[in-house]
Amino acid sequence: MTAVLLCCGLSAVAWFVTKHTPAKIAVAIDHQRMKNDTFANEVKRRIIKVASVSANHTRNVIFDNDAAIDDALALLLIGNDPSVSLKAITVAGTGEAHGKAGAENMSAIIAMLGKPDVPVAYGHARPLSSAGKPFPAFLRDTMDNMLAGKGINKSRKTHITDNAVALIHQVVESSNEKVTILATGPLTNIAEFFMQYPQLKSKIERIVIMGGAVNVPGNVEGLAPEANNKVSEWNFYADPLAVQKVFNSHVPITLVALDATNQVPMNKKFYQSLASAEQPELKLSYELLNMFVERIGPDRFYNDVYFWDGLAAMVMLDSTLAESVKMPLLIDATNGQVKVAKKGAPHAADVDVITRINNPEAALLNYVAMVKSNHIYAQRQFHHINRVTANLGRSSNQYAGVKFARVSGE
Repeated sequence: MTAVLLCCGLSAVAWFVTKHTPAKIAVAIDHQRMKNDTFANEVKRRIIKVASVSANHTRNVIFDNDAAIDDALALLLIGNDPSVSLKAITVAGTGEAHGKAGAENMSAIIAMLGKPDVPVAYGHARPLSSAGKPFPAFLRDTMDNMLAGKGINKSRKTHITDNAVALIHQVVESSNEKVTILATGPLTNIAEFFMQYPQLKSKIERIVIMGGAVNVPGNVEGLAPEANNKVSEWNFYADPLAVQKVFNSHVPITLVALDATNQVPMNKKFYQSLASAEQPELKLSYELLNMFVERIGPDRFYNDVYFWDGLAAMVMLDSTLAESVKMPLLIDATNGQVKVAKKGAPHAADVDVITRINNPEAALLNYVAMVKSNHIYAQRQFHHINRVTANLGRSSNQYAGVKFARVSGE
C-alpha cells in the first residue's frame, strides 16, 4: 500500500463470465426486463463485450500486500470476483502493518468474504539491504489495529504461517496454469521468491505492481520529511533492492505508479455512497476510509488520499480501464527511485507503465458497483440458486439500486 497520510496513506465493471460464449450469455439474460432498463442494458452490453474479448477463464492470483487500509479495499474487491481464483495472500513484513498482525487482519477479511480456507502467510521484517527504510512506527501500529471495533474478529486459523516465500513457492510450483501476482506493498517476498526459486519465474504470468513514481514526484516526505526525498514512493522506498531484483527478473510487469493513482483521488460522492451501503464489504470499506477522515479531516482526505491499491486491483481485473506505455526502467537500489532509461540500455527492464486512466471520474463508483455485484455473485454461489445467472454473476434484477458509472466513455 502507498501511504501518504494517516497521517498519511477502478474499478471497471469487469463483468467476467466463466466459460460462456457471448451467444449463450445473451440467451441467459431476460430481454424483457432489459428492454426498459438502461443500466441493465449497459450491463448486458458489457458482459457480451468482455466475453467476446476474454479467454473466459479464471486466473490464479496471489495477493502480496502490506495489510494496510487500501490493501484491504483491494481484497474486498478481488476476494469474491468471479474472474479470480485467489490461491494465497502473503503479507510483506517490511510494509505498513507488522507481518503477523497484518496477516491476521487479511485472514479475517477473507474469512468475512466466505473463503476462510485461502492460505495466508507473512514474511520477515528485514528489507534486502540497509537502504530499505521502515514505515513510521505510529502508522504501523495503526494498521496493525485497523480492524479494532469493526465487528470483525481476528482469525484463529492455524495455517497462518511466517514463511511467505514458502507459500508462494507451494502455490506456483503446484499450479497447472501460470499465476498472476498482485503486489501492493514492498516487494520483499516476491524478490526473495525469485532469488530462491529462479526456475519458477516462467510460471508467473504477470506481476501487477502498485508502487513507484515515474514522471511525478514521490510521496516519502508526506510521512518522513526528514528523509529529504522527493523522488521515491513508499513501497519502493521500504525495500529498494527488492524492487530492483523484481524488475530484473524478466517477468512481465504492469506498473501502477503514482502517475496513475494521482488521477483517482477520493471524492465526496464515493465516500457518501459507501456510508449508505448495505453490503458488509462496502460497510467495511467505509469504516476503514473513515479512519483517514477522522485523523486528517475531510478536506485533506479529498485532496491527499488516492485509490492506490484498489486501482491496481482494477487494472489487474480489466486492463481496458487504462492505457499503458512500455518503458525501459531502472531502479535505484539506494532509494527506490524509478528512472526512465534510454531504449536498449543495459539492465533496464521493459515495463508496461500505466500512464492514463480512462474516465477516472467513474473509477470509484465502479468500485462500488463491482463489489455489489460480486457480493450477489457470492451469495448465489453459496446458495446454489439459479446456476446460469450465478455463473454470470449478473442479471437485471440483481442490480436494483446500483448506479453504473461508464468507464470507457464509449
